[in-house]
Amino acid sequence: MENLYISASPVAGKGLFTAIDIRPKQIVFRFDGEHIFHEYTPEFAVQGDNWIGVGDREWVVPQPESPVLYLNHSCSPNVFVNKHKEIMSWANIPAHSELFLDYSSTELDPFWSMKCNCNALNCRHVIRSFPHLPLVTQLQYRPYISRVYWDRERQRTFK
Repeated sequence: MENLYISASPVAGKGLFTAIDIRPKQIVFRFDGEHIFHEYTPEFAVQGDNWIGVGDREWVVPQPESPVLYLNHSCSPNVFVNKHKEIMSWANIPAHSELFLDYSSTELDPFWSMKCNCNALNCRHVIRSFPHLPLVTQLQYRPYISRVYWDRERQRTFK
Protein backbone atom coordinates (compact mmCIF):
# COMPACT_ATOMS: atom_id res chain seq x y z
CA MET A 1 0.00 0.00 0.00
CA GLU A 2 3.06 2.20 -0.31
CA ASN A 3 1.66 3.48 -3.63
CA LEU A 4 -1.45 4.93 -1.97
CA TYR A 5 -1.80 8.16 -0.08
CA ILE A 6 -4.49 10.16 1.68
CA SER A 7 -5.13 13.74 0.63
CA ALA A 8 -7.88 16.36 0.48
CA SER A 9 -10.71 15.24 -1.79
CA PRO A 10 -12.78 17.51 -4.02
CA VAL A 11 -15.76 15.24 -3.24
CA ALA A 12 -15.68 14.88 0.55
CA GLY A 13 -13.09 15.45 3.27
CA LYS A 14 -10.08 13.25 2.67
CA GLY A 15 -9.80 10.66 -0.06
CA LEU A 16 -7.54 7.81 -1.11
CA PHE A 17 -5.22 8.48 -4.06
CA THR A 18 -2.80 6.38 -6.07
CA ALA A 19 0.81 7.47 -6.58
CA ILE A 20 1.17 5.20 -9.63
CA ASP A 21 -0.83 4.29 -12.73
CA ILE A 22 -3.19 1.36 -12.10
CA ARG A 23 -4.33 -1.00 -14.85
CA PRO A 24 -7.89 -2.39 -15.13
CA LYS A 25 -8.67 -5.46 -13.01
CA GLN A 26 -5.62 -4.89 -10.82
CA ILE A 27 -5.79 -5.64 -7.09
CA VAL A 28 -5.04 -2.34 -5.37
CA PHE A 29 -5.15 -3.59 -1.75
CA ARG A 30 -6.93 -5.98 0.59
CA PHE A 31 -8.81 -5.04 3.75
CA ASP A 32 -10.21 -6.92 6.72
CA GLY A 33 -11.86 -6.31 10.05
CA GLU A 34 -14.55 -7.56 12.37
CA HIS A 35 -17.55 -9.17 10.65
CA ILE A 36 -21.05 -8.03 11.64
CA PHE A 37 -24.12 -10.14 10.84
CA HIS A 38 -27.57 -8.58 11.28
CA GLU A 39 -31.08 -8.60 9.83
CA TYR A 40 -32.13 -5.63 7.72
CA THR A 41 -34.21 -3.10 9.66
CA PRO A 42 -34.69 0.66 9.32
CA GLU A 43 -32.97 1.15 12.69
CA PHE A 44 -29.96 -0.94 11.70
CA ALA A 45 -29.60 0.82 8.33
CA VAL A 46 -28.41 4.03 10.02
CA GLN A 47 -25.58 2.32 11.92
CA GLY A 48 -22.03 1.76 10.76
CA ASP A 49 -21.15 4.66 8.48
CA ASN A 50 -17.83 3.04 7.62
CA TRP A 51 -18.93 -0.57 7.39
CA ILE A 52 -18.36 -2.33 4.07
CA GLY A 53 -21.02 -4.79 2.90
CA VAL A 54 -19.50 -8.10 1.85
CA GLY A 55 -22.58 -10.31 1.64
CA ASP A 56 -26.24 -10.78 2.43
CA ARG A 57 -26.71 -9.36 5.96
CA GLU A 58 -22.91 -9.26 6.40
CA TRP A 59 -20.57 -6.30 6.81
CA VAL A 60 -16.91 -5.77 7.70
CA VAL A 61 -15.91 -3.06 10.16
CA PRO A 62 -12.52 -2.04 8.71
CA GLN A 63 -9.52 -1.79 10.98
CA PRO A 64 -8.89 1.83 12.08
CA GLU A 65 -5.78 2.26 9.90
CA SER A 66 -7.32 0.70 6.78
CA PRO A 67 -7.14 2.78 3.58
CA VAL A 68 -10.63 1.50 2.67
CA LEU A 69 -11.96 4.07 5.15
CA TYR A 70 -10.83 6.83 2.76
CA LEU A 71 -12.61 5.54 -0.34
CA ASN A 72 -15.19 8.18 -1.20
CA HIS A 73 -18.33 7.36 -3.14
CA SER A 74 -18.87 8.18 -6.78
CA CYS A 75 -21.64 7.20 -9.16
CA SER A 76 -18.76 6.81 -11.66
CA PRO A 77 -16.46 4.50 -9.66
CA ASN A 78 -13.00 3.34 -10.64
CA VAL A 79 -12.64 0.55 -8.03
CA PHE A 80 -14.82 -2.22 -6.59
CA VAL A 81 -14.76 -4.61 -3.65
CA ASN A 82 -14.49 -8.21 -4.87
CA LYS A 83 -15.49 -11.40 -3.04
CA HIS A 84 -12.03 -11.66 -1.43
CA LYS A 85 -12.33 -8.24 0.27
CA GLU A 86 -9.89 -6.78 -2.22
CA ILE A 87 -10.16 -3.38 -3.81
CA MET A 88 -9.87 -3.97 -7.53
CA SER A 89 -9.61 -1.39 -10.31
CA TRP A 90 -12.32 -1.16 -12.95
CA ALA A 91 -10.48 1.01 -15.46
CA ASN A 92 -7.12 2.65 -16.04
CA ILE A 93 -6.48 4.98 -13.14
CA PRO A 94 -3.75 7.56 -13.76
CA ALA A 95 -1.24 8.34 -11.02
CA HIS A 96 -2.42 10.93 -8.47
CA SER A 97 -6.09 10.18 -9.13
CA GLU A 98 -8.59 9.61 -6.36
CA LEU A 99 -9.98 6.10 -6.00
CA PHE A 100 -13.78 6.03 -5.94
CA LEU A 101 -16.16 3.24 -4.93
CA ASP A 102 -19.87 3.16 -5.74
CA TYR A 103 -21.22 2.47 -2.25
CA SER A 104 -24.28 0.83 -3.82
CA SER A 105 -22.00 -1.95 -5.05
CA THR A 106 -21.31 -2.99 -1.44
CA GLU A 107 -24.77 -2.74 0.10
CA LEU A 108 -27.84 -4.98 0.01
CA ASP A 109 -29.80 -3.45 2.91
CA PRO A 110 -33.11 -2.30 1.39
CA PHE A 111 -33.48 0.38 4.09
CA TRP A 112 -30.06 1.99 3.53
CA SER A 113 -29.66 5.23 1.60
CA MET A 114 -27.50 8.33 1.58
CA LYS A 115 -27.36 11.67 -0.18
CA CYS A 116 -24.77 11.84 -2.97
CA ASN A 117 -22.54 14.80 -3.69
CA CYS A 118 -20.18 13.17 -6.18
CA ASN A 119 -21.03 15.60 -9.01
CA ALA A 120 -20.46 12.88 -11.63
CA LEU A 121 -22.37 13.34 -14.90
CA ASN A 122 -24.43 10.27 -14.02
CA CYS A 123 -24.92 11.22 -10.33
CA ARG A 124 -27.97 9.48 -8.85
CA HIS A 125 -28.27 12.12 -6.06
CA VAL A 126 -29.59 9.52 -3.61
CA ILE A 127 -27.59 6.32 -3.18
CA ARG A 128 -29.45 3.13 -2.30
CA SER A 129 -28.57 -0.56 -2.15
CA PHE A 130 -27.50 -2.63 -5.15
CA PRO A 131 -30.98 -3.97 -6.06
CA HIS A 132 -32.10 -0.37 -6.63
CA LEU A 133 -29.42 0.33 -9.25
CA PRO A 134 -30.57 0.46 -12.87
CA LEU A 135 -30.18 -2.96 -14.51
CA VAL A 136 -27.59 -1.63 -16.99
CA THR A 137 -25.42 -0.44 -14.06
CA GLN A 138 -25.82 -3.78 -12.26
CA LEU A 139 -24.69 -5.57 -15.41
CA GLN A 140 -21.65 -3.28 -15.75
CA TYR A 141 -20.63 -4.05 -12.15
CA ARG A 142 -21.34 -7.78 -12.36
CA PRO A 143 -17.85 -9.01 -13.39
CA TYR A 144 -16.22 -7.12 -10.52
CA ILE A 145 -18.31 -7.86 -7.44
CA SER A 146 -19.39 -10.86 -5.40
CA ARG A 147 -22.12 -13.04 -6.89
CA VAL A 148 -24.41 -12.40 -3.91
CA TYR A 149 -25.04 -8.89 -5.25
CA TRP A 150 -26.30 -9.94 -8.65
CA ASP A 151 -28.21 -13.07 -7.77
CA ARG A 152 -31.53 -12.07 -9.36
CA GLU A 153 -33.56 -14.58 -7.32
CA ARG A 154 -32.26 -13.13 -4.07
CA GLN A 155 -32.85 -9.59 -5.28
CA ARG A 156 -36.54 -10.27 -5.87
CA THR A 157 -36.97 -10.81 -2.14
CA PHE A 158 -35.95 -7.18 -1.49
CA LYS A 159 -38.27 -5.39 -3.90
